[in-house]
Amino acid sequence: MASRHERRPHQRRPDDKEIAQQRGVYGVYRRIAPGSVPIIGEAIEALAPEVQNAGRLFSPDSVTVTVVGFSRFSPRHIRKGPKTRDVVERVGSLCEEMPAVLGSLAVFGSGNNYKLSFNLDSDRLKLEEYELADTFEDLGGQMLPCNNEAGVYMPHLSVAKLQTDHVGFFEDERTLDRLNSIVEASIGRAILLQPINHDTI
Repeated sequence: MASRHERRPHQRRPDDKEIAQQRGVYGVYRRIAPGSVPIIGEAIEALAPEVQNAGRLFSPDSVTVTVVGFSRFSPRHIRKGPKTRDVVERVGSLCEEMPAVLGSLAVFGSGNNYKLSFNLDSDRLKLEEYELADTFEDLGGQMLPCNNEAGVYMPHLSVAKLQTDHVGFFEDERTLDRLNSIVEASIGRAILLQPINHDTI
């Protein structure tokens, strides 16, 4: 029998992300519909010479749009809140394609995670985010404000992750004006976002 004075092996407590994975708590993201991928591809190709030495461009078919990101979940939500699948199944619009229009480029993010993104114009997407966040809370979840200065949902489609020492350059209004002129043909174009497949959640 082990002495009561003997130390038990230290067991590392799982962090929030590990607990979330075990419980099925994760953010909700929409992928770009196949027919809209070439539109995003054209814009990324046009931006490549401007971004390739200051960040990492995303592959057009890997781009997603955040509806409710993981950063919106409080620690209590991660440990005791509803599973994401249970919430998604209650929001009917997630089963359908979602239209959106590409807006101007801007920089989104915080800390070490800044991205060059197109603003998205879609009242339906904003309504979907509201309904999704509301349903999370109705089922006992706890949602945090969006991680931006306004604290509100601002739909956007990221095309590149920026190196932190280049963020200031890309946030400069003159830089953004020049980049927006480069992708002028893409701004105002309509795209479709894929529905969420409940069977793969």
